[in-house]
Amino acid sequence: MTVVPQSSTKKLLGELTREYEASLPSSPGERYLLERGITKEAQSYFHLGFVANPRPEERMYRGRLSIPYIVGSSVVGIKYRTLEGEPDGFKYISSTGFAARRIFNPNILRKLHTKIYVCEGEIDAITLAQLGVPAIAIPGAENWNPVAARALRNRRVVVLADGDGKPGKGAAAGRRLADQILTAVDDAGKIVMEGTDVNEYFNTHGAEKLLEYIGWSESGRS
Repeated sequence: MTVVPQSSTKKLLGELTREYEASLPSSPGERYLLERGITKEAQSYFHLGFVANPRPEERMYRGRLSIPYIVGSSVVGIKYRTLEGEPDGFKYISSTGFAARRIFNPNILRKLHTKIYVCEGEIDAITLAQLGVPAIAIPGAENWNPVAARALRNRRVVVLADGDGKPGKGAAAGRRLADQILTAVDDAGKIVMEGTDVNEYFNTHGAEKLLEYIGWSESGRS
């Protein structure tokens, strides 16, 4: 079961999201996103931010990209992504009390899309969203919550399994997540992003080739 944050926690997370969003323009975070092909419109829509001048209790997130998890209009958690390497051993750090088994971009499930794509990374889901493709992210096989299968029923679900640019652990994890979802959801399939992920493929080959690769055509749109 996913824990619902208290009102005071959601209020704080909302304040932090607005502070970090205001720090994004002209920051290293914005440059990073633009280099990865994430438009300013998408940055604004998903309320992405940059931790430039954090509050004392938020200092461990300084210099990271902030990615809020939003349900309805409330921020229920924030993921913080490093921009360069993994200096402290963690690419992502979550806000205190963050429930790991959350879906990123769950609001898209409130719309009557008959086809939904599932990515492993938030940036991948944002990449698809800015191309008009309904997508959510479940970051990692260990974060799949079988309860989420109820939100995915009565639609075609396509899992885009990361290849992570290398064989072994990354590719295996991507396939493991896909297999868990395929077991839990009746109408589901998977596409393996061989040796890459959605965002990397987009930046290497362009939007048209990506949409062709994942099978998003006029006939497949909702």
